Amino acid sequence: MNFEKRGKQMQDTYLQQAHEFLKKTNTEMKIQRLGRQFAPWQDQKNDSPVNALLVTLKTDRHQYTFTFYTSLNDTYGPELNPRQYRSTFKLENAKKKHAAEIKKKDYTYDVLACLNVDYSEDFEDFCLNYGYETDSRKALDTYLAVREETGNLKKLWSTSELELLHEIS
Repeated sequence: MNFEKRGKQMQDTYLQQAHEFLKKTNTEMKIQRLGRQFAPWQDQKNDSPVNALLVTLKTDRHQYTFTFYTSLNDTYGPELNPRQYRSTFKLENAKKKHAAEIKKKDYTYDVLACLNVDYSEDFEDFCLNYGYETDSRKALDTYLAVREETGNLKKLWSTSELELLHEIS
């Protein structure tokens, strides 16, 4: 079996697990494509904007909406390495094919695999666990954002459901 085919099978398995998780936890996921935007952590002078998605997760207990930023590869595809194409024509065809694939891509696994519950006791513990300096404003902002995400995930799902989420990522 070639590498590309095996990779596609693994992607399909991960996507299936993500959809099974949503079904088991009775979670509705809505994804709205927002176009290319800079993620908050990007340097607008040196980085390129990426595809942004507005994601809403909803259970009977809670609803959580957040912005998810895709990878550079998902955003730009063939443009990342244009020299691999022997002609401008082949590059343009690859770009069109990539754009069509991304428009219909199912991001369910990508989104769920990035969700994380943090069990740090406090800011100092968080810094120790993730390698941040405790006197960093950026670290504090990250900690507060992670605490907000953790709180929302704990409202959406039970402890056993969060364990299922952890298993798919």
